[in-house]
Amino acid sequence: MEPAVKMGSLVVVQPLEAEDVRQGDVITYRSENGGSLTTHRVDHLTSGGEGLLFHTRGDANTIPDPQPVQPRQLVGRVALTVPYLGYLLGYIHTREGLAILFGLAVLIVASGLIRSCLTGKQKCSPADDGEVRAK
Repeated sequence: MEPAVKMGSLVVVQPLEAEDVRQGDVITYRSENGGSLTTHRVDHLTSGGEGLLFHTRGDANTIPDPQPVQPRQLVGRVALTVPYLGYLLGYIHTREGLAILFGLAVLIVASGLIRSCLTGKQKCSPADDGEVRAK
């Protein structure tokens, strides 16, 4: 969908009724088998024996998509895009990404505890068993 939606962008989709879709809208829809989502621009609309149909095309494509989108496949209209955030969210869903996220969380909590002890907001003293405890 470049240049309107950059590769790796997070897309926020606003639900809407099929009757509210207009030519030129950028919509997100489910594949026929429901397995994947696609975001393309509505090239034109038709109505016939099967009801309302959305004929879509990616902005970088020269020809329309081969199959029209049916209203039951519609997820909604693109309301907001955040460039590159999709890459980050995809990375966080990997094993390595989760480990890094967990490590960052531990560092943030530890630095907060250390800062509290050093600034005197919290009294920290060794316990009988050798551990440091907050009082």
